[in-house]
Amino acid sequence: MGITIYYSGKLRTMEQLPSLMDEVIQHCNHVKWEYEIIYRSFEIPLQGIAFEPKGSHAVWMTFMDDGLLVAPHDYAIAKDPVRKFKNDYRVDTKTHYVGADVHMQMITFIRYLSDTYFSKFVMYDESEYWQTNNRSTCEREFGIMEQWVRQMINKLDELDGRIGEIGDAGEIVDERIYNLLLQMPPLEVLEHLHTPRPGMEVFSRVWN
Repeated sequence: MGITIYYSGKLRTMEQLPSLMDEVIQHCNHVKWEYEIIYRSFEIPLQGIAFEPKGSHAVWMTFMDDGLLVAPHDYAIAKDPVRKFKNDYRVDTKTHYVGADVHMQMITFIRYLSDTYFSKFVMYDESEYWQTNNRSTCEREFGIMEQWVRQMINKLDELDGRIGEIGDAGEIVDERIYNLLLQMPPLEVLEHLHTPRPGMEVFSRVWN
């Protein structure tokens, strides 16, 4: 729920990964973002790094042996990883709760990483900052989406009585919806919460 970025990519060469990770660590230390180094394991053969400003979900820079960008949680649930990630796979990261300014900082940094290390990188940014590099457009889209999120939260408040519970990155909203689905028929939950989300018709045109 809220502004999300969707992205996919492939490194030019895995030999560049240590340099990419060093740059992410230096940048995160400078701007006070959290990061986590991801080590390859037998169950999840990915390596790389993830970073996140306060209020954002993780931006994944984790890769398979061929340099394909894959999020660990997606690999863990994939029944056929080789087939799944060769198609139109994309990672999603919710950035809505960092606000427009930090979102733009994130996009600028990701653009630098993509230009420096990737042979292929595709992103769809619901704020349109990646597509336009226009501050006013980004701030407008954040404002529109913020109204939508408020409408959804107000409807949740009416249904479950947990007035205004959100969480730093919106996790509680997702948990509230999940709990309602356990208590009520799914179609009834969808009917009560239905609020058309701005911009999704554009998203479908970009990725299809």
